[in-house]
Amino acid sequence: MQWSKLKRRIEQGLADSVRGRVAFHVTGYRTAHDHQGRGWIVVDGEEVANMCHWRANLEGEYRPDPVAMTDGTILQPQDGVMDPSVFWDSLVSFLAMPIGEALEHHNYLIRALAIVDGRVGKRRLREMEIREKDHGLVRRFYELRLDAEGLRPAWGHAARPKGPSNPGRGTTRT
Repeated sequence: MQWSKLKRRIEQGLADSVRGRVAFHVTGYRTAHDHQGRGWIVVDGEEVANMCHWRANLEGEYRPDPVAMTDGTILQPQDGVMDPSVFWDSLVSFLAMPIGEALEHHNYLIRALAIVDGRVGKRRLREMEIREKDHGLVRRFYELRLDAEGLRPAWGHAARPKGPSNPGRGTTRT
């Protein structure tokens, strides 16, 4: 799939409240010996994610599962650096999967995209459990979407408590 078509499909799928605020970009450096480049995401004119080939090579490519390093430390998926090819593959995969699967996916980019997707409504957004340990891009997109929808974040638990104190959730009005 060509980049222009992929970008258009991703950006058209964004929720109306964030459409125009989030942009996706890729570039290739044709003067580089291997023509590799980078992908990046911009929110409100600020770059929030950088998927650079060189950085991925220097710091270790993104891996969806924990990896034991030689010094005994464990690299968690959120510590990984995403290569532009993984960025591209993640975007293509996201377009083909159901939104429920995308919201639970181990790939942080797919989860972040799902949060700002138009198929996720306010009720589902309120019920999501985003924790401080989640990847920064997931948290950033969650905050962006809540702000754009006029909702309030609640870290570490569902955004709205369930039960009788919450009209409309398990109670009936008379």
